[in-house]
Amino acid sequence: MPTSCGGEGKKLKILLKEGYVRRVPTRTYYEQLYARPLQPYILTPAQQAAFTQVQRHWAEHPTRPILLHGVTASGKTFVYLELMRRFLQEGKQVLYLLPEIALTKQTLDRLRATFGEAMELYHSGLSEAERIRTWRAVREDAVDVVVGTRSALFLPFHRLGLIIVDEEHDPSFGQEGRAPLYQARDAAVYYAHLRKIPIVLGSATPSLETYRNALQSKYAYVSLPEKALPAEPPTASPGRYAHRVSGKAQHRRFFFCLIRTFTTNLSPRRTSYPFS
Repeated sequence: MPTSCGGEGKKLKILLKEGYVRRVPTRTYYEQLYARPLQPYILTPAQQAAFTQVQRHWAEHPTRPILLHGVTASGKTFVYLELMRRFLQEGKQVLYLLPEIALTKQTLDRLRATFGEAMELYHSGLSEAERIRTWRAVREDAVDVVVGTRSALFLPFHRLGLIIVDEEHDPSFGQEGRAPLYQARDAAVYYAHLRKIPIVLGSATPSLETYRNALQSKYAYVSLPEKALPAEPPTASPGRYAHRVSGKAQHRRFFFCLIRTFTTNLSPRRTSYPFS
C-alpha cells in the first residue's frame, strides 16, 4: 500500500504488523503498478518519433499545449497510451476528453485492458448516482484516469497531471442552448494553463483555430503522417449516369451502378464508402 493512504484502522495495523501488507513510497507504488501495460503494445517508428518529439517539447516548455496531428489510422491512441503511462507512473491522474458519449465506453475498455481498473467514465448519459460515484472517487483519489465528455472537465482532481483532448476539431466540444456556453477544448487548454500541467490536442483534421495556434508557435506541433499499417490510398470514382433519364428510372440506374461497383470491389482488404 502507498504511504499516502491515511486513516489506518486497527485491522490494517495488525496486517502491517504481521507482514501481510507493507508500506511503499507513493512514487514507488505507482511506478510498479504501471511499469508494464497489461496488454503489451509496440510503437511503430513513426509513433515512437512522435512520442519522443512530445517529450522534447515538454522538456523545453512543460506547459505549452501540443497539437498531435496524425492521419487517420496512424495510431495516435498508442502515443496517448505511452504518454499516459509516464504520468501514471509518477502518481498523476489523467483526464481523457472525447467529443461523443458513444466513444467513451470503447475507449475506457481499451484503457482498462492496458492499465487496469483504476479508471471511470463521466458523461451526461450516466445516471445521477453513477456520476456522483465517479465524482466522489475522483475527490477521494481512488481514480487514476477519467474518460469523459465536456462535463468531466469540472471533476475535483487533486493529482491531475495530463489532459488529452481527442478529436479536438469536433464541434460537439462546443455548446448550443442554455447559458453559460463554453467550448470544452478551449476551456481545457485554459484549465491546463491555470494548473500548469501539459495538454495534448489530437486530431486527423485539426480545427482552424488550433492549427493557426500551432503555426504561430502558441502550441507545439507534432506530426504523425504515416498509417500504422501500410495501405493504399483510397480512390474516388464519381458515378455517371444519363441526366436525360429522370425520376425513379434515374435512381434505379444509379442504384445498379453502385451495386456493380461494390460487387467488383469486394475483397477482405478493400472497402467502399458511398458519398452523396
